[in-house]
Amino acid sequence: MHPLRTLGQNGCPNCLVFAECGGHPLPLIHHIGCANSAASVLGSTDDMHPNFEKRFWELWKDVGGLVDYSISTLRPIETSGLPRYIPILQNWHLRPAKPLALDIVAIPLFEIVRRLPGGGYGPRFPDGGTLRRRFGLKNNARIILCGVDHDSPLETFWAKHRVSGVLEALANLDVDVSIPNFSFFTCVTGFQILRNRKRTLLCAERLSQAGIRVSLHLNANTDAHWAFWLKFLSQHPEVSCVTVEFQTGALLDHEFGCYTFDHIVTLQNRLGRPLHFLLIGAARFYSRAVAELKSFSVVDSRPFICTTKRQMLVRTAKRDYVWQPFPTRQGSSLAPLFEHNLKFYKGMLARKSEVLESVPEESRQLSFSFSPRPRTLRPTRSLSGSRSRIRVQRSRPTRRHPATFPRYDRIPMDRQPLPNGYEADSIEKRSLSPSTVPTTESVPTRAKGKPDVALPRRNRRTPVPATSASDWSILHSRNAENSALPGTPPSEAPPQKRPARNSRRSSPAQLRYPKEQTSD
Repeated sequence: MHPLRTLGQNGCPNCLVFAECGGHPLPLIHHIGCANSAASVLGSTDDMHPNFEKRFWELWKDVGGLVDYSISTLRPIETSGLPRYIPILQNWHLRPAKPLALDIVAIPLFEIVRRLPGGGYGPRFPDGGTLRRRFGLKNNARIILCGVDHDSPLETFWAKHRVSGVLEALANLDVDVSIPNFSFFTCVTGFQILRNRKRTLLCAERLSQAGIRVSLHLNANTDAHWAFWLKFLSQHPEVSCVTVEFQTGALLDHEFGCYTFDHIVTLQNRLGRPLHFLLIGAARFYSRAVAELKSFSVVDSRPFICTTKRQMLVRTAKRDYVWQPFPTRQGSSLAPLFEHNLKFYKGMLARKSEVLESVPEESRQLSFSFSPRPRTLRPTRSLSGSRSRIRVQRSRPTRRHPATFPRYDRIPMDRQPLPNGYEADSIEKRSLSPSTVPTTESVPTRAKGKPDVALPRRNRRTPVPATSASDWSILHSRNAENSALPGTPPSEAPPQKRPARNSRRSSPAQLRYPKEQTSD
């Protein structure tokens, strides 16, 4: 007897879309099903959850189902002439006096396509010439619109790109487009991940039909996801350029970034044909890309961001590269500083790859002051999709010992030092917690509220409560010992003058806060 086929309610193998999804990587969720583990609040999110049938089938119909992923022929980006590094211009605030000496540049997609001030949605520029003049580019400069962004503009683009005239106006700009990166969250159901994969393919198909050259965005969390992209690229030999990003979500984690990079190398080797990779935010993998990828371009905005922060990349006497402050006059052009940073940034990336290639493997390992962690195929993650980050104390650097920081995934289990010696002795002798140790040696805390009327202005500290004559004598004797001169025995200390009391009955505030009176 075969188990009932459901939508993720009784385990991944019994799900109707298990062949397309591949199941959840965690064994527990794989056994009980993603519908019983993922949290979905449909009032504020746009996730697919089978327990909410009405919304679930609305999103199912929005993408035409989650079973068929076949699309028409795509129009890929021309890969000839793409350099190994492409800068991103986040905006047009460089104010160049003449066009920038850039042949190929990347610009955020949603800096160009967004809600218009007068209403509606579409490109902010009527044609490609206006766009290039606004950013200070040459008339023949090649522009790639990068679709990596936050979820809010992505969802707006998905809702508005089917409006008549939006894609046609985008095609008039004569630009290439990297498809938006619809997120593959680890805290949602597999149906939402399949929906985002289908939206990526539909956007690529519709942009291609509008006459726009596209680069397909490869988003994957598991081995099954990478197996799907290998099969898809094998069925579409016209796709010659794909995009993989390393700057958002789980890809910020170094281990998961290495896991992703290993899979794109495997994808290239198993595909058996040329494939160009646009690596977004992957400068830290530049040396690996030079050694393992046949064709690639690293795309990031580090030179532009540091230029807007008035920083200059310089080369030291030890042939290292460092960023130094470089103040500029108000309203002056940042184009010369940007071109300088761009030139040195390319040299820094090339220098790192040359150093790693020239140094033997044995000496590379000895150059680190720590033992590298073993790389796993895929890091284990929590249901929320992120590691639990616990604040740990960092040791203060000294001349002999530099500052050390424990590994981010190690929970400190050692016994923490106590606040002071008195409480440590009290706990050891009386087995009491610091909050219950009765002590009069502790420093009195300042009064939080407004001081009482009878409290003198010169003394706003809250003294230790005293309600009996014996307590008063103890406190005065202790004050006499503290006020004794250095090297003087307590018996030889000058006598303390006891404050005189009024003949009439004192108020409670005066008993609690006695003040000194001078005799006439």
